[in-house]
Amino acid sequence: MKRTIGILAGMATLGIGVYLGSQVFAQQGGRPSTAAEPLRTRIAVVNLVQVLKKYSKFQACDAELKQQISKAKAELDPYEKQIKEKQAKAQLPDASAADREALKRDIERLTLQYREKVEDADKAFMKRSGELAVQIYHEVEDAVDVFAKSNAIELVLMYNDALKSQRDEFYSPPYVQQRLKMPNAFMPMYVDPRMDITEAITQMLNRRVAGGYSGSNSGN
Repeated sequence: MKRTIGILAGMATLGIGVYLGSQVFAQQGGRPSTAAEPLRTRIAVVNLVQVLKKYSKFQACDAELKQQISKAKAELDPYEKQIKEKQAKAQLPDASAADREALKRDIERLTLQYREKVEDADKAFMKRSGELAVQIYHEVEDAVDVFAKSNAIELVLMYNDALKSQRDEFYSPPYVQQRLKMPNAFMPMYVDPRMDITEAITQMLNRRVAGGYSGSNSGN
């Protein structure tokens, strides 16, 4: 909210400055060479959550990450199984002290290997998910930039929320708590449907993917 207020305050100051400057110029007896046009600020909003839900590229990235998690789990499952089996054997009444000691060493070795595998999988997942997040964000940002310039929109505000038309989700505890806990985020209480470019941005992104757009230069 502070950032939004700051932007709006800056725009208001600019408008006042233009007005005062023209008045001073007139009082001094001068006349501008061209008639000053009134400041007309066009603002739009885009719901990032809804864009990502319908963006085919994001869905593909989500599927890739889920596959990466499944692959890591498949590699970890044998370690979990062996550890549980050896723990069960160590608790058998007829297990000797020597057997229990050997099983203990095996469990410690397998546990160490398991933890190392988990750390490697976590690092790989975080690296890839971060790369995809940056790529997707740049593509959305680029689409918003193109749409705004093409439609003479001077300011686009991004927000994340459920659709108000879907009341069960919109008023669900997680979304309500998110609104209450994020006072600095742009969360509109009311938006004129004509201001919301979410669907237009989503369609633009999907058309780009269908046309073979890779987004490789979107961060430049």
